[in-house]
Amino acid sequence: MTTKISRRLQSLFTFFSILCWMSPATAGAQADTPTFVSTVRYPFADTQFAEDARIVATAQARRDVLGKAGPHIENLAVVKKQKVPKESVPALAAAILEIETVLQKSYAVDQSFVFEITVKTQINPATLEAQAERFLNDRDLLKKYQDTQKKASDLLDTVSALEAESRQLTSARSEEKRAVSDKLRKAIDRLSAVAWFTRALDLASRQTLAGRIPDEAADSLIKAVTLDPEYGDAWSWLGKVYSEKSEYGRAADYYQKALKADVAARGENHPDIAVDYNRLGLARHRNGEYDLAIEAYRKAWLVQIQLLGENHPDIAATYNNMGEAYRRKGEFDRAIEYYMKDLEITLKSLGPNHPNLIATYNNLGYACHGKGDNGRAMEYFQKALEVCRISLGDNHPQTRAIMENIEFLQTGGPSAGR
Repeated sequence: MTTKISRRLQSLFTFFSILCWMSPATAGAQADTPTFVSTVRYPFADTQFAEDARIVATAQARRDVLGKAGPHIENLAVVKKQKVPKESVPALAAAILEIETVLQKSYAVDQSFVFEITVKTQINPATLEAQAERFLNDRDLLKKYQDTQKKASDLLDTVSALEAESRQLTSARSEEKRAVSDKLRKAIDRLSAVAWFTRALDLASRQTLAGRIPDEAADSLIKAVTLDPEYGDAWSWLGKVYSEKSEYGRAADYYQKALKADVAARGENHPDIAVDYNRLGLARHRNGEYDLAIEAYRKAWLVQIQLLGENHPDIAATYNNMGEAYRRKGEFDRAIEYYMKDLEITLKSLGPNHPNLIATYNNLGYACHGKGDNGRAMEYFQKALEVCRISLGDNHPQTRAIMENIEFLQTGGPSAGR
C-alpha cells in the first residue's frame, strides 16, 4: 500500500515512543560500553507530509535517548567536582555523545501510516571524563546546547498541543482548522530548524580546537534560518562563521538579522541584546566602519547600564571596545578616556591582577604611543607585563607580545599596536 502524501497538513495525531537501555550483551558491545536505544513510532494520515512525521519523531527520539544516558553523565567525577546543575546534564550529554540513526521507515497500519525511527548512543568511559571537562571549560557552547534542547522540547510540546486541538475540530474546511494547521506547520518548520542548528553545533564542537567553524556548519545554519527566519541564534552563528572568514561586511549583515530576531523575541532590554550589539560593533570595527561600530557599542552600553549597573565587568569590556574603535580612528584622547573607564571598573570588580587588565593596560599603552607619549606608554606596557607574569606566566604568548612592545619602545622600532 502506497502513501498518498501532500503538503496540506491535518492533525498528526499523537506519537508513541519506546525507550530502553540495551545491555552490552544485547547490543553486542564491550562490557564497559553502555548503549542506549530509543524507538519512536509516529502515526500520520495519507493526506499528510511524511517528512513532518520524521522531524517530530527524530526530535522525540533524541530527547528520549539523551534523557536515559543523562544519569551516567551526571555521575562523572568532573561533573560532580564542578557541581554542574542537574538541568545542564542533558545538554552536556548532547554535546559529548554522538547519536546514530539505526533505522527509519514508514509503513501502513489500519487507516493511517506510521513513521518509525530508532536511534542509539554509546558511552565510552575511557574518553568520557576528558570530553566532559572540555565542554565544561567552554560554557558558551554548552549553553547553546542547553538553549537548543529547551527550544526543541518546547516545540515538541507545542506540536502535541496543536495536534490535540486539531483533533477536536471536526470541519476540515473550517477557518479554525486551517489556522491550527498553519500554526502546526510553523512549529514543525521551527523544530526542523532546531535540528539543523544542532547539527551546526555538533560540527562546531568537533572543530573547537581548530579555532573555526567548518563550512558545513554554515550550510546547516542557512537551512535553519530558511525554515525559521526568526531564529536569532542561527543568524548570530552565521555572523560568527563569516567573521572567522574575515568577511566582516557579511558578518555584520547576519548580526543585524540576529539583533532584529532577538529584539522581537526578548524585547530591547535583555542581556542577549547587548551581546548582539557588541558582536555587530566588532564586525563593523573589523570592517573599518568605526563610527558604525561606536554606535553599536554605545547601544550595547545603554542596555548593560540598565541591567547590570555601572560597575560590571561586561560594561568594562564594552568601554574597551569603544576605546579600540576611537584608537583605530586616530582619536587617541577619546580612546584613552574609554580605556580609563574600563580600567576603573575592572580594578574595582576583578582586582589588580586579573587577566582582563592585560588588554586594558596594553591598549592604553598603544593609545599613548599613538599620540606620541612614549613615556606613559611604557608605564602601561610595564603594568600589562606585570599582570601577565602573575596571571599567565613568563612563557605565555601574551607575555611575549607585551615584552616585544616594550622592546620596540626602548629601541625605537616599529610602532606598537599597529
